[in-house]
Amino acid sequence: MVGRGYGSRLRGPGTPRRELRGRACDAARVTDVLQPGPVRTARSTPLAGTPGRRAGVFLLAVTAWTVLIWVVLIKNIAHDHTHGTAFHVVHDVLAAISLSLAAGTGWVGLRLLRRR
Repeated sequence: MVGRGYGSRLRGPGTPRRELRGRACDAARVTDVLQPGPVRTARSTPLAGTPGRRAGVFLLAVTAWTVLIWVVLIKNIAHDHTHGTAFHVVHDVLAAISLSLAAGTGWVGLRLLRRR
């Protein structure tokens, strides 16, 4: 099966595999493919570039602020009888969406705090 697979692209069709060892650059590529390093699992990979504890604290602060603001706003709107039903419905929907996003943000923040 000459001409198929990764090694055939390096050595060209019809070139024996043993001639490939003389070429340093191509041999390094084949060695990397044929002899991979240790297999890394999710636990053994470094956490470079992932958010840490400070990000978790920040997300929990954002969650607390969002919940506080929307609870106060909904209480104030509930006691306000100068606006129509549409105003109340729209703001109740906005509050529900914002509070659900805050719940997701809080969940991510808690997971970041528990991870370390």
